[in-house]
Amino acid sequence: MQLSMKTKKKILVFNHIFFLISETFVYQQARDLAQTFDVHVLSKEFMNPHGFDCSIFKKHVIKRPKSLISRIFAKLIRMIIGTSLDVDLTSFLHLRKILRKENFLAIHAHFGPNAIDILGYAKAYHIPLVVTFHGHDASLLLKNKKYKERLPELFEYASGIIIVSRHMIRNLELDPWLDKVHVIPCSVDPEKFVGTSNGKSSDVVKIVHSGRVVPTKGVPDLIKVFSELADKYDNIELHVAGDGKELEFSQKLAEESGHNDKITFYGRVSQDKVKKLLNDSDIFVLNSRTDDKGDMEGTPVTILEAMCLSKPVVSTIHAGIPDVIQHGQNGLLANEYANTELKACIEQLIHNAALRKRLGLEGKATVDKRYTNRVIQEKINRIFEGISNGK
Repeated sequence: MQLSMKTKKKILVFNHIFFLISETFVYQQARDLAQTFDVHVLSKEFMNPHGFDCSIFKKHVIKRPKSLISRIFAKLIRMIIGTSLDVDLTSFLHLRKILRKENFLAIHAHFGPNAIDILGYAKAYHIPLVVTFHGHDASLLLKNKKYKERLPELFEYASGIIIVSRHMIRNLELDPWLDKVHVIPCSVDPEKFVGTSNGKSSDVVKIVHSGRVVPTKGVPDLIKVFSELADKYDNIELHVAGDGKELEFSQKLAEESGHNDKITFYGRVSQDKVKKLLNDSDIFVLNSRTDDKGDMEGTPVTILEAMCLSKPVVSTIHAGIPDVIQHGQNGLLANEYANTELKACIEQLIHNAALRKRLGLEGKATVDKRYTNRVIQEKINRIFEGISNGK
């Protein structure tokens, strides 16, 4: 039985933008949290490219100062509060009002920089703070000296530190605060990612990549590997959904490969389109890697979505991916940048439909047991229930 809004305890969820097209996981967690708690969302900007139901949240908008006088007031506010969050006077007054009046059980900040921004307010108003690290905030951003130096203060105050994969313990140097650390990856909703027969009427094997076309995703290498496989197999296609700074280069590689007719780029797509592409696919590939600047993934949601649809996954030994996929059991893994290994994994699945089916079913079983939104949200709820109980 769901609690009424009057009896639900309140949580303030903070992110710099709600909801980026590539951050569906932030919406999913806030939505699921709203089943148990009265969720307020705080942000500098609101957008809704997927058409999510946001009526379940109470929204609070804060703005950066624009005029010279406003910037002077903002600097004074930051000095008084001891915060790095840069807001104008109107936003400050609104934020102060809700932090005083709403009696929030806790603040849940997504991404390390946002947690540091809101830390001063959490301290000033004695509100417990929970932070979730997702990927670049536990890798690339650690090269920023100022950011890294603020993390111990954040960890010391935080009531809960959520990381989406175990490798972040080392990256963030969390050993002194392990009693606060919770390894909780993102989740997938099995009611929305329902597998359907792809109705194969031909022998064409469809390979799908879904995700940003950026250096951490390895799309140019996937194009190269696919081109080599297309020299050998006439019955394969590659479908790439997503955009990013490597999209144009990837398209150029496809044109030069001689197999451009077998490679389709969709650019940025909706979640419904992603589901359709995955359902129509035979193999899902995400060859994630650490880029040349040190940026890393967390646990990619698209892998969980493909597994939920019983699709065999080929990926890499990177970040939280080996926590989800055990090579040969519920998917296939190659080392980062190891194109020969990646090619061998994909090739196994091209000509072995039985292996595709077995890995797909094992992947589905893994998600059902460990990564559904219900399972993950129960873990997150326990953190806030512990705060409520004074633990």
